[in-house]
Amino acid sequence: MDFIKWFVGGLIGAAIGGAVWIAVGYFLEAEVGYIAWGIGLLAGIGVRAMAGNSEGAMCGIAGVLSAVGVVLLSKYLVISLHVNALIAKEADLGSRPTPNAMISSVAHEVVMEYEDAGKSVAWPAGMDPEEAYEQQHFPKDVWAEAKQRWDDLSPDEQQQQIDERVALVQMFVDQMSDTVKEEAFKESLSPFDLLWLGLAAFTAFRVGAGGTEE
Repeated sequence: MDFIKWFVGGLIGAAIGGAVWIAVGYFLEAEVGYIAWGIGLLAGIGVRAMAGNSEGAMCGIAGVLSAVGVVLLSKYLVISLHVNALIAKEADLGSRPTPNAMISSVAHEVVMEYEDAGKSVAWPAGMDPEEAYEQQHFPKDVWAEAKQRWDDLSPDEQQQQIDERVALVQMFVDQMSDTVKEEAFKESLSPFDLLWLGLAAFTAFRVGAGGTEE
């Protein structure tokens, strides 16, 4: 029970330094290694504030765990914030698909139906079917059929399809975002990170342990 209390104290102290790390990393787009050392120091101080007269290796270990955890989490959060901002900017997630965008999706379905039925599809000259998304990109008969199908839907059915598409796009973006964050976090780790992480852990242990050894 005491160990959990010490660990929580270390987390509280380390979180102060973690907030500084995140602010510098996100707003200044810089990673300052010695902030990790500061996180270790604050983690140790947090442990000491909770430990009172208790000293020793277990207090130090509580400091190490809290410091290392906050350093790694802060580093990941900075990457996550940058990735989220980039994806939001590029994907324009706040916008909803236009009627023409929905008709374009239906047009691709019409093309597949035509091809499955063995019916030829006369694409405009030089048009790559994989890049078709506007009316002028599709054969006139395909677009006309797709538009008719869309117009035949009731407003509620159209809204349902729009909502389903938004949800599908959001799911894809979330999956892509998680993958990018994971890979970026792995790529960001360097020998210098290990050096600063080791210094943070050492400082957290020495301060958290109260300067005694067991």
